Amino acid sequence: MDRRLSGAILLVAALVTLAVSAGARSTVSGEAFAVPVPPPPAVGACFPTAFPPELATDPAASGGRPGVRLRTGPGACTGSWYGEVVEVYDETAAGAEDAYVDCFGAALRYVGLPEATGGVAWQPFFRPTIELVLPTRRQAAAGQDWTACAIGTDPYGAGAPWTTTVAGGWPRNPVFSAAARCTDDYAPASYTGVDCSRPHRTEVLAETWTQVESPDELDASCRDFATAAALLSDPTAGGRLTVSAVRDEAPAAGRVGPPTRAACLATPTDPAAVLTASLLGLGDADLPLR
Repeated sequence: MDRRLSGAILLVAALVTLAVSAGARSTVSGEAFAVPVPPPPAVGACFPTAFPPELATDPAASGGRPGVRLRTGPGACTGSWYGEVVEVYDETAAGAEDAYVDCFGAALRYVGLPEATGGVAWQPFFRPTIELVLPTRRQAAAGQDWTACAIGTDPYGAGAPWTTTVAGGWPRNPVFSAAARCTDDYAPASYTGVDCSRPHRTEVLAETWTQVESPDELDASCRDFATAAALLSDPTAGGRLTVSAVRDEAPAAGRVGPPTRAACLATPTDPAAVLTASLLGLGDADLPLR
């Protein structure tokens, strides 16, 4: 045999041997295993995504129970997040007709908002999503059966994510002061909002729909709410603020009519003075008055 041909055959054989042995060395033995299914959430767990409808499955998939199934369930609160678990119900509680009402009350308690002051449920300008969330498909397939009451940023993901928990955070958490509403020209149901960090005449602390007829009772309720909102023992700050309720329209005298809208306002008593920041969570700090 020609020496060159013989050498070529030996070289090919050597390369084949190397390729086979290299392939053998790259083979890794082992067993495939499933990623563990996340356990049911605990109160305070966080949602890494917002709650827009496109993140929920077909409502029919819930079996008629109130709530949505998100693709990603709650977990650890790291970095930033879009909602928190307020309460976890079993199937019986979640199936009740008033499930959303119960969840709304639980959400108010979770953040520290008073449910009512003087019989009036004042609502500050913090407009979160409040939703009932069901197990993800994987969790449901694993037999989990719970419903979580969740509070989240405003609907459709328009709100900025949170970086600190809102649990017990009202009114000091910046999430709440960022939603404060101020104006220079308050009129019932019609006014122009201004940034509360700029000079302004009035802060609209909250609004409500109420059937309380007495103006005095409504004012007293507004002052109670202002006390909680500003963390002041005296909501008038020694007379430097005027805190009062204003209705869209007066209720019919002598009979219980439909609820009317009212606003709880804080305005400097001196007509030449202005506020320079929100009063929310003021506490012992200097009154932002100029």
